[in-house]
Amino acid sequence: MHSMNDYSSAIQLRSDRWSALRAATTAMARDPKSKGAAQGRKEIEALFDSLALIEPYWAFPGMSAFEHMRRQFAHGNFEDLAFAVNRVTRALTTAVARSHWNATVWIRTSTTTRRCSRPRHGRWRNPISKC
Repeated sequence: MHSMNDYSSAIQLRSDRWSALRAATTAMARDPKSKGAAQGRKEIEALFDSLALIEPYWAFPGMSAFEHMRRQFAHGNFEDLAFAVNRVTRALTTAVARSHWNATVWIRTSTTTRRCSRPRHGRWRNPISKC
């Protein structure tokens, strides 16, 4: 992982971190008991720590969704985490995130997929209890 000082653009830093997180969580979801699982967990933790410094400055996906993904990782819900990170990364690289008024975060629990969206005049809803 490159140092934050290697970037001249916060947008590129953020994009690279989310892409690396997507790759790491996808690999962890495929085989959480592999030989490299411990190293994968360390990498994911480092990526979350790195993103935690810059995510408060962005409207999407929002800190509540970001913290929810961290809790999924802490609880070992790697499939749900990979699904959520993939959705966020895809949204960041398309026009969805460029219009934060219509941005939607898809959060998958072990049995359902829920949509948590931001109303036009209000705050982000809590993705855990209010969707």
